[in-house]
Amino acid sequence: MSELGAAFLEFVDRVHAAHGYETDFWRLAASLDIPVAPGPFSSTVSLPRTVITLEESVYRSERTFVKMHEVSHALLRDSGIEAQLRWQTDSPEEFRA
Repeated sequence: MSELGAAFLEFVDRVHAAHGYETDFWRLAASLDIPVAPGPFSSTVSLPRTVITLEESVYRSERTFVKMHEVSHALLRDSGIEAQLRWQTDSPEEFRA
């Protein structure tokens, strides 16, 4: 595993521990103070404040993979690792990969 990957996992574990290892998406998002709204597609938008949008079918679904995936995007930004990855890549396509 890469050094950044290991650092991210450590960050996620610290944040998750600080929120009682919450597994319910809605409670975790509230605890992290991340608003969640239905939208045309599922994404995490980081403006001054992080907001998660979920496709209507995902928003209403009991399944949590996509929802937790979006939380991970917020944590990647908050960890500072997203900025490091952006700095280390040569193009937007390489960064997205």
